Parts: sequence; structure tokens; C-alpha cells
Amino acid sequence: MCWLSLVFCVIALFGRVVWHPFIAFDDAEFILRNPQVTRPTSSILDLLLTPKTGYVIPVTVAFEALLYGISRGQAWSFHAAAVALHALFACQLWALSRRLGTGWRWALAGALLFAVHPLVLQPVAWAICIKDLLMANLAIAGTHAFVTSAGDAPRRGAGVLAVALALLAMLAKPSAALLGFAWLAYLLARRLAGSPPPKAARTALGAAVATALLGALIGAASRYAHDMLLDDAAAPWSPWKPIEVLGRQLGHVLWPVDLLIVYPDPLIEPAALLAALGFAAVLLAGYALVRLRTSPALLLPLALALATYVPTSNLLPFARTMSDSYMYVPLAGVTVLIAAVAETWAAAHSTTVQRLAAAPVLLALLALAASTSAQLPRWRGGSALWEPVVRRHPGLATAHRLMGDEMVFRGRPDLAVEPYRRAFVLDYDGRFLLEYGTVLSIAGRLADAECVLIEAVAFGSNSGYAVYNYAALLAFNADYVSRYPGAARQLLGRLDTLRTAGKMQWPSALEPGLKRQLERVRDAAPPPSWPRRNCRMLRRE
Repeated sequence: MCWLSLVFCVIALFGRVVWHPFIAFDDAEFILRNPQVTRPTSSILDLLLTPKTGYVIPVTVAFEALLYGISRGQAWSFHAAAVALHALFACQLWALSRRLGTGWRWALAGALLFAVHPLVLQPVAWAICIKDLLMANLAIAGTHAFVTSAGDAPRRGAGVLAVALALLAMLAKPSAALLGFAWLAYLLARRLAGSPPPKAARTALGAAVATALLGALIGAASRYAHDMLLDDAAAPWSPWKPIEVLGRQLGHVLWPVDLLIVYPDPLIEPAALLAALGFAAVLLAGYALVRLRTSPALLLPLALALATYVPTSNLLPFARTMSDSYMYVPLAGVTVLIAAVAETWAAAHSTTVQRLAAAPVLLALLALAASTSAQLPRWRGGSALWEPVVRRHPGLATAHRLMGDEMVFRGRPDLAVEPYRRAFVLDYDGRFLLEYGTVLSIAGRLADAECVLIEAVAFGSNSGYAVYNYAALLAFNADYVSRYPGAARQLLGRLDTLRTAGKMQWPSALEPGLKRQLERVRDAAPPPSWPRRNCRMLRRE
């Protein structure tokens, strides 16, 4: 009955997300343009090492490839799988809570609080976050098996099953790399509590140690893949950053009213309140660890929360600042702990007090579910997803740029121009000049596109592609007269030299246009030095 209640609540609250489309941010890059997902059999080695993602996550990529094949590249299969995985995890969470000794009522209350909390909306509604849900389900299933292996009457093979599930969890997302240390903390708490160690304790200890060693190996491999293969440099870092990130996420746990897809780096927009909340969370976690050191049933969910949070906590310099999806398993561990503590508190009071305690729990469930329901429509994408971000953080250039990407993804390049312009006004980043110039070209803004593409050649990160796109712009629009004939002569001449030497493929359909433009600028004077922000679309007007 409890399982059915959880499944019903999840489907009733999140079911409509199945009809949402993909969004441009990450979905397009890591699903729709990921050959390991769209053509998984083309390279088995790449399917195992997943170089496109920058992590070693073959379990996730194989699952994404399966979903992509089922729906023929449509988003509904990803969203349906996400809802099902979330429901499954909520049921597993209730079962783990019961296994650790919490009564069914409080275990159900904790699982429901987790299942409807707005913090879970991002991993459930964002297709690319299927890795969080896969990792979570495999990690908690492995923890079930581990607790069984450490029990008085363990099932044969429970320890091996625990290690296997933990390994799959790590290969779904490497943030499960510290799972073995959470299991070791549970065994240590049992020993400190003076529990007589059963014969199975050796098996459980072996499983925990093996999982910890595997986690260290996979964590190191994934970090290498992320930093070296993707050449993804770490974001600016300071010792304060993990504290401020933790503070922001604690704020989202306590007041999840207006959660966004991205947030500013705390080092860019520091806030004293974030630091205060972060310090409070550190002190509370430290106090709980000391207080619960002899209570293994209470320490395990806290250890699970910490073990899955630390890899994404920014304790080490990392290119990603924070995401609400990182809180999926940590929030689950905290709700299991709160449910167990609440039951202990209620048992120490009268029956009347216990009945009255149901009222605030019900109110919290209704408030959280209402907040989740109100925020879910944003994840249909488009302006609904990004306008709240740029409204809350108008100085966040990344948000404006990503909003432009979303407009292009929706087939509205004309609506992408202004967000891109605002992004460059706030933060001149040469890596995106080529993209901006191409968007201007698609939108029919030929003069502006020409200027920005020339600037992309001068200051962008890929001048070769910028030259190609510039030539394609002029050749496709053969009647357009260049505003910068000197630059046109130089760049078209460079491309023509490569083309005639056979070093660059050029569409035959654009040959006449290229020749016409070359003839037009044949006698143009050499171009002057191109200054930065030479285009009006890159300046504040």
C-alpha cells in the first residue's frame, strides 16, 4: 500500500513532464549530438569510455542509447524513464528507512517529503539528468544489499551484489565514488555501538573496502577524462566557494520556491547569507556525525548524503559550480534521517502529541507539492525556462547566452540575437563569437553577421571555422556587398587558397557565389588592424 501511494503521488505530480521536449542546454550536446547515444554500435570502445561526455559513464550512455532508440530520438522516452526511476527510488527509500528500523508511517512520510520536494524537479524534468536517477537507484539498491550482507542472517552473495551495484552506480555517475566510505562509516558505528559482529561482518567489510577502492579508481579516471579529454578548465576557486555553494543549496532545501536551472558563481556574486548558511550546514553535519557515531541506523543515511555530496561540493576546483540535481541523493539521506529522528521524538510524547504531529507533516507535503507543481511548467523550455533566470540575475552573461541557445534550438534565431548581444555586453568571451555570428547570419542580419564573423576570425577560439562560415555567408548571399571589402578580400582569398589546394571541402552549390564575391573585392585595399568590439552588436548602445 505504501509503495502504491508513493508511485501514485509521483505520477500525479510529475506525469505531465512526459510531454515536455528536450531543451538546448546539455540535452542537445550530450544526447541529440552524442554519437554514443545516436549511433551506439559505431564504436564499442567509445561506448565504454564515453569520451563525448567527459566522464566514464557507460551505464548512463547505454541507457540513453536504449531510450533514444525506443522513441526514435524523441524526448518522451527519457522523461517517462525519469518519472519511473524517481518513483522506484522513492519506493527504495521507504524500504531502506524501514530496514533501518523506522516505522512504516514515518518512513512513508519521509519518502513522500523527498518525492515531492522541488529539489528533485530538475533531475526528473531535465533529460540529461537521467544519470542522477540511475546512479541514485543503483546506489541505494547496493546499500540495501550491503546492509543485508552485514546482518545476522545475510543472504549468500549479498556482498558481491552490493559491490556490483555500487560499481554500476559509479559508472552511471561518478558522484557515487565515495559510496564505500559511507558503508565503512556504518560498520564503524556498529563497532562503536558494541554490537556483536556477526560472521557476515567480514564479508560486509570486504564489500565496503572493495567499493571504496573502486570508487577511488573510477573517481580519478573520471576526473582525468573531464579535465584532460574535454580540456575543461576549472572555474575560479577559493576556500570560501564550497561554503557558499553549500549555503545556496541548503537555502534551496529549506525554501525551494523559485529554483532555477543555473546560478551565478558565488565568487562572482558573493553573499554573506550564503556563507552563513554554509557554515551552519557544516557545523550541523559535524555535530550530527559526532552525535550519531554509535547509532548505525541513523548514521548510514547521513553518511550516504555526505558521500554523494562531497564529489560535487567544490572542495576541489571544478568547472561546474553547482546544480540542484546534485542534491538528489543527499536530500534523500537527510529525509530518511529526519523521519527516524521524528519518530523517536514522537514516541517520547503522548498519543495526542503524536497525532498532532501529523498536521505539520501534511502541511509540509502539500506546500512542497504545490511549489513543485508551480515550477514544473518551466521545464517545457524556451522563455519559460530562461526568463526567470535573467530576471533574477540580469548580470549573469551565461544565462543570456544560454537563453539565446534555447531560442535557436526552438527555431527562432531572430529571438536569439538580443540575448546574445546582452551576453557580450556583459562579458566579452571570444569563444562564442563564431556562434553569435552564425546566429546573426541565420536570422538574416547579414551586415551584423559579417562584422561579428570577422571579429571571430580575429579574436575567436576557432578562426578556421570562422573563415569558413564567413565565406559561406558571402557566397550564399552573392548579391550582398561586403561592408568590409579589405577583410573580405583577405579572408575569401585564404579560403580560396585552401580550397584550390584540396585542403578544404567546399560545397559545389556555393562555387558561383564565392567566385562572384572574390571578383567583387579583387582590388580592395588591405584591411586595417581589427580592434576588439569593433561591431555594434558587441557594444552597449
